[in-house]
Amino acid sequence: EPMFVDPPMDMTLPCSPPDVLSTDLSYTNDDMNCLIEGSVMSTIDDQTNECGGQILVVWEYTDDCDRTIQETQVITIEPPSEASFQNLPPDVTINCQDPTPSFMPLDYTNGEMDPCLIEGSIDPVIDDNLELCGGTISATWTFEDACGRSISHTQTVTREPAQEPQFLNPPMDITLSCLEFESFSPTDLMFTNMLSSPCLIEGSVPGNITGDIDECGGVAEVEYEYTDDCDRTIMY
Repeated sequence: EPMFVDPPMDMTLPCSPPDVLSTDLSYTNDDMNCLIEGSVMSTIDDQTNECGGQILVVWEYTDDCDRTIQETQVITIEPPSEASFQNLPPDVTINCQDPTPSFMPLDYTNGEMDPCLIEGSIDPVIDDNLELCGGTISATWTFEDACGRSISHTQTVTREPAQEPQFLNPPMDITLSCLEFESFSPTDLMFTNMLSSPCLIEGSVPGNITGDIDECGGVAEVEYEYTDDCDRTIMY
């Protein structure tokens, strides 16, 4: 039975597949008395796509005795290298009055040449959880290439809560006569954090009189208390 002479080895090649042409492969049985020899043309089975794959080069010969020999060379084409995002924006922390950063499309590339180049840009998906008391807003860029490989980057912007308010011009301690105390009514006390909208916290609260006062005098306290939407309490 004949055998193929010096069949080519399997090989692995980078992304760009070569033009594989049909070639002859010699065969012989090395029997000078009943010599069988010659060559056959290969057939090409190209199973590659943009993600690589295999090219099968097949030689097959059947002699007059109906004996078949076959040789297959497997050429493996690697996929293009995976793309990565460029100039990744970092996480940042801003105060309440800072403007929210703009989230721009993010470029990606694998840095190769055609036909192995993967490049483009992608818009982010925004998850906004900002409020007066701070929170976060995140932008997530995700890209999946034709080979099913996915890359992702998330930038998180943390907003600090609005500054806590303070009481304005709190009243000083005073001493009243009995008659003056009977007509005494505490005024409302203003509070503010001195910021502008949407970070402004301001308003006023009434005073609450506590203490033991009778015909012999005593001490009364006017208490002011305010709790903002961030669950922070100020007292005077």
